[in-house]
Amino acid sequence: LVIDVDGTATAVWTVDAGATAKIQARARRAGTWGTTADLYTGAERPSVQDAAALAGGALAVAHTTVVNALVSANVTTCSAGLALCTTATLSTAASGGLAIDGNGDSQGGVAWVEQQALNRTVRWAPLSVASGAVTIGTAANLSGTTDTTKTSTAIDVDRTGLTTVAWKDGDALMVQRFAATAPPTAPATAATTGTAPVVDDSVGVASDDTGSAVVTWVSSQSGAQTLSALPYAALVRGTQQAITGDGVAQLPALAVGGTGQAAIAYLRSGQVATANATTPAGAWAAVAVAPLNGASVATRPSIAAARNGAIVLAWIATSTTTGEHTLRTARFTPAKIVVRPTVAVKRRTQIRWALATQVTTNLSGTFEQIGRITVRGKRIIACRVAPRPISGNVSTAVICRLNRTAIRARKRVAIRVRLTTTFVASSGDKATATATYTLARKR
Repeated sequence: LVIDVDGTATAVWTVDAGATAKIQARARRAGTWGTTADLYTGAERPSVQDAAALAGGALAVAHTTVVNALVSANVTTCSAGLALCTTATLSTAASGGLAIDGNGDSQGGVAWVEQQALNRTVRWAPLSVASGAVTIGTAANLSGTTDTTKTSTAIDVDRTGLTTVAWKDGDALMVQRFAATAPPTAPATAATTGTAPVVDDSVGVASDDTGSAVVTWVSSQSGAQTLSALPYAALVRGTQQAITGDGVAQLPALAVGGTGQAAIAYLRSGQVATANATTPAGAWAAVAVAPLNGASVATRPSIAAARNGAIVLAWIATSTTTGEHTLRTARFTPAKIVVRPTVAVKRRTQIRWALATQVTTNLSGTFEQIGRITVRGKRIIACRVAPRPISGNVSTAVICRLNRTAIRARKRVAIRVRLTTTFVASSGDKATATATYTLARKR
């Protein structure tokens, strides 16, 4: 299931139809599911690896097929509305590691491991959208070297157009981060510090809307597993840090919201454990272990982040007595603000007025308010409250005094004040709340 920047959600699945097999999809727009579309039909059974959402409901699906014991890496691209779909074969000698991502807008990318004789290379090709049609660009070699130890690719394309490709090469983690218009010409170097081997299929990468990203992976040594993170700010690599240190971390799933809120879920002794950070480069902190129903074991954690920073976790809990499977979910919420009007308008001395509100936040930090009105087609500031401290879960009364321009405008006609409250928590979390108040004409 993938979602583009306009909120179009597209579900992708495979169907075995006897002599042939299909990849199908269905899009949901404005709260309504459309008809099912056939994206691919063939005698070779496709194995869908992932899908990428692009602008206007366009779609790209990465899948593999096996012909004469050879694995082909394929991408099926569909124009806006799934109106026209075509399949391109990227490689007829893939050795796995096929991954794809789109930024929900006009850019995406696909990466795979290609094997020729005894050599392997990590390759990448850009995806772009123009006039609703998806184009696959020229492929490039990201790994440089051609040994046989490359596996487990992961890819992310952020809103600024930066692409991150990470993969396991022997015991090391390799990362290339670059602009889609300028793929790297130099081979990748090891991104990890230390000698603990990287665990296969544990590499993840995700980004926010401002050009920051994080790569995560699990390393294992002497039976002890460590989950680690490596942040990037634009093209600058940060400092590696350990997320866990208790020796147990399996099958991590990573998500980063548009605001930078990051979270990771992983299996720990049969339970889903999580950690989060306020930014990809921030300090990671453990979150309470996800609850289980009685005697059950958790499997297959999955996590997703919305653009506002809200994060949803899903996993399957399997009963150890009945074998029944239960789908469970939990939600991480970013900092939030509640703004409630207490007195719509207060008459002040010297013919000045004010908008009085109460502000409540669930975290401690600072907030400010700006009220704006429209005068002769122009948006102007009507009132302002300078940044002030606030305690979590404690309501604070706030007076936003109208300035002279707003007072003069109100003497002529009723005015509508759009009041925006911006909150910054001590942890760095940010949130906004907007409310509109109509003030009657006051001579």
